[in-house]
Amino acid sequence: MEGIANEAVKNNYKLVLFQTNYELKREIEALNMLKQKQIDALIICSRISDWEVINEYKTYGPIILCEEVEDKIVSSTYIDHYKSFSIALKYLHQKGHQRIGYCIGRKSGRNSEMREAAYKNFLLEHGHPLVLDYIFYDSFRFEDGEGIVDRLKEMNSPPTALLVTSDQVAAGIITCARELGILVPNELAIMGFDNQPIAKIMNITTLEIPLVEVGRKLFIQAMQYPTIFQEEIEVKLIERLTV
Repeated sequence: MEGIANEAVKNNYKLVLFQTNYELKREIEALNMLKQKQIDALIICSRISDWEVINEYKTYGPIILCEEVEDKIVSSTYIDHYKSFSIALKYLHQKGHQRIGYCIGRKSGRNSEMREAAYKNFLLEHGHPLVLDYIFYDSFRFEDGEGIVDRLKEMNSPPTALLVTSDQVAAGIITCARELGILVPNELAIMGFDNQPIAKIMNITTLEIPLVEVGRKLFIQAMQYPTIFQEEIEVKLIERLTV
């Protein structure tokens, strides 16, 4: 949002924010505003609409997505979440971890599917079993870390490392683990995502995703319509003290 907003101000545009909460009806309302020329372009940061719906509305103006679009029907700026997850899993495995779990927000969606595919292929490649208890869904906030640690405590053979798709959640897990005397990273290694300020403050190993740059490029692509651009943003591993 910061990247989109900064670029909008620079180009003398105003923003309208739609909080859809992954509800199809709300997303269609935003698409209809594009159809009715109430807005000039629509940037969809995370969608629930099928491709058939996007195709139906793309003739009314620029629709820009924050995910990989394989057949290039609209412009997009995206992170390859399969590749980024694979990089993180490989790193944890090289550190000696055999039991690796992960924490994610939504269970559905293109990005979640890519992460799940990378995880399952990693397990298959290294001959590790799929343990469903090692996957934690609905992990969005700092406070969610407590519930994750509570579940870990109940396991006879918990994961020795967690890949957490939010630095905020990673910070919550670390804080709760330390309060209970669980040593990080000796007993539980933690790797976050995004490299948000809290990751720097708490020395969390993380994959840096330049979110402000993603937003900036999304806005520029909206202004470049009808030309179609696909741009992948690379991630960077930031090594700190939690792995």
